[in-house]
Amino acid sequence: MTKRMQKTACIIITERSQKQVLLIKREDFRIWALPAGGVDGDEDWEDAAIREAREETGLHIQVDDLVGEYTQPQFADIVRVYAAHVVGGSTEEHGWEAVDVQWFPLDALPRGMPLPHYRYLDDWRDGDFPIRRILRMPRGFVMKVRVLVFFRNIRNRVMGLP
Repeated sequence: MTKRMQKTACIIITERSQKQVLLIKREDFRIWALPAGGVDGDEDWEDAAIREAREETGLHIQVDDLVGEYTQPQFADIVRVYAAHVVGGSTEEHGWEAVDVQWFPLDALPRGMPLPHYRYLDDWRDGDFPIRRILRMPRGFVMKVRVLVFFRNIRNRVMGLP
């Protein structure tokens, strides 16, 4: 039996000059990352990207481009990455999933972001999109993520979080 692929929308939000990118510090793992989240049921991918950006950053965005679609077979995940810009809102209104929201210069990104996020940003900077890639992660990285997600899910159930 084939496992159903999870659908995730990820957003690269930049300011006008496109020299800075907006990142969230995740509540669960305390790492900087691009805003991203699951596509609900029959929800449109772009609508999911807009919703996730609002929930995690407090900002209202407009999607500019589809950067690419990335299949991550080790996680049974398909990620669509969108480029977007801010049209309203305030980072002061970010949701519980982020403990901080900050702009970072593209040439001074924080260390320790999820490995695929560096690839998404590189592909966006190259500008030749939309692209399709299969991302294969190192086995150690995959195991680490699975263990972290397992314990995060237990914590969320105990705390009554979604």
